Amino acid sequence: RDIEDAEKMSPAERMQMIRGMVAGLEAKLKENPNDLDGWKRLGRAYSVLEDHAKAAEAYRRAHALAPDDVQVMADLAGAIRIGPALGRLA
Repeated sequence: RDIEDAEKMSPAERMQMIRGMVAGLEAKLKENPNDLDGWKRLGRAYSVLEDHAKAAEAYRRAHALAPDDVQVMADLAGAIRIGPALGRLA
């Protein structure tokens, strides 16, 4: 049902909905900062929103919780690498 509703929204409405979901996840992570999966989801969400600095920070938090998680390391490296590269293209 939520997906059907989202498909009917304008791009601006969808973006507002996504930002609301991200804000909710951030609030949950303040209450439970040891939620590894939550930090990974937040990193992915910020990557989708192209906020690579915030994505990198979320992945740093995930990396602190799981320093041997290769996927987290790769996601962190990608967020760090992409952010400055996009800045050079602007």
